Amino acid sequence: MTQHQPRGAVLLLNVLVMGVVSIAAAAVLARGSLDSYLDSATALSAWNTRAQVFGCLDEVMIQIKKNNDFSSETIFTGDATCTLTITTPGVGQRLIIVSLTENNITRQVTVLVALSPFIVNQVTEP
Repeated sequence: MTQHQPRGAVLLLNVLVMGVVSIAAAAVLARGSLDSYLDSATALSAWNTRAQVFGCLDEVMIQIKKNNDFSSETIFTGDATCTLTITTPGVGQRLIIVSLTENNITRQVTVLVALSPFIVNQVTEP
């Protein structure tokens, strides 16, 4: 009596193992690509939010230069609605804090200006 060994079983097992390993590698690469795409999208959104905050800051400084007593809690530009905090840290000075939150990204800029003559003394962005 002769025993028959399943010759194709070993080959089939090898093909299955290689297939599983290939699918796992492809999944890891796809996840890495997706993570890179999401990081790029978040970075682009952060840059756009920063540009909008500085646009709001420009508008605030124009308003303060026209009217030293300008005070508002918000400022509107074509692209954004920013939140403002304007204080008077000293005589003839204004401390302006402009912030904007979009898509879970918050950007803020703080500016200290002298009023007469109108001079920007300090700009900080945390």
